[in-house]
Amino acid sequence: MENTFEKILKDGERKGYFRVLNDGAKIEYLPSGHKENLNDPEEKVRAEYYFDLLEKYHYPVKRIELETEMPDRTPERYADIVI
Repeated sequence: MENTFEKILKDGERKGYFRVLNDGAKIEYLPSGHKENLNDPEEKVRAEYYFDLLEKYHYPVKRIELETEMPDRTPERYADIVI
């Protein structure tokens, strides 16, 4: 029996939202090509939100940015997801 996160990964791969690489160690968000460590618990949360933004809320993938630099921040900070 697969858990909810495993189902999201399978559905997301099938629909072309992201790819799971290196036997589940990395995730590549498509079409941006942004890659992150999937073993990081924070990354699992981002993957779920990314999937929901596309599937549940029907945001166009071109409107979603990952690791976007936040202007006027010192030290430099990045937003995980920007829509």
